[in-house]
Amino acid sequence: MAVVASGCMHARNSLSVPDVNAPWRGFGHPGTGSIAIIIDGEVKYPGTYYLENRQNLDSILTVFGGWSSSAEAGYLPLSVTLHREQSGRTNIHEYFFRKQMSAKHRMAVGLRDGDKLTFNRIVW
Repeated sequence: MAVVASGCMHARNSLSVPDVNAPWRGFGHPGTGSIAIIIDGEVKYPGTYYLENRQNLDSILTVFGGWSSSAEAGYLPLSVTLHREQSGRTNIHEYFFRKQMSAKHRMAVGLRDGDKLTFNRIVW
């Protein structure tokens, strides 16, 4: 089952008291074969996403519902910052995915459980 299909349905995390005005909080369910990725920044639905293993920077570009309202106003994110915990350290990588990365290069950036992606708006 691929969760990166367009038009996927978004589910809220469980809350003790349902709140129809609560912000959207993520997608999917933890379990065997899934990884937890935190997505934030200039995206429509920031949150924790539980996705199938073997995801990459290219495959997740459609899971968060599109860009935020400021991005839709013409300020599209040009880069994404990947925060990855490794051996007790946080490694930070910035990718300029819009202009400098082909789909092949985006596919080469594999995602791991616990990664955090921040889609950055760059203003000159």
